Amino acid sequence: MCRSSSATINAVRYIQTVLKFRRALREKRPGKNIILQHDNAWPHTDGVTVEKIRTFWWETLPQSPYSPDLAPSDYHLFGCVKEQLRGQRYETLEDIQKAVR
Repeated sequence: MCRSSSATINAVRYIQTVLKFRRALREKRPGKNIILQHDNAWPHTDGVTVEKIRTFWWETLPQSPYSPDLAPSDYHLFGCVKEQLRGQRYETLEDIQKAVR
């Protein structure tokens, strides 16, 4: 079953998440350079967030503000769709579009 969080993400909450991520990375990949890519949502670009990430000496890859591309952090949105489509075979593009809808 697919679940989604109803918690509002603000800069403070995002920093808490980044701190947990940082602790996990220190345990699993000590001494590695970190390059962070996230979208331009305000919790990610808030001055407090940017300053905190800067203190970690992490590099942040920019994303153009009006890019139609999804940020890698948005790929989790398709988890439910992937679960339903897993193992299926489709003959035409129309069949795929119908299954996704």
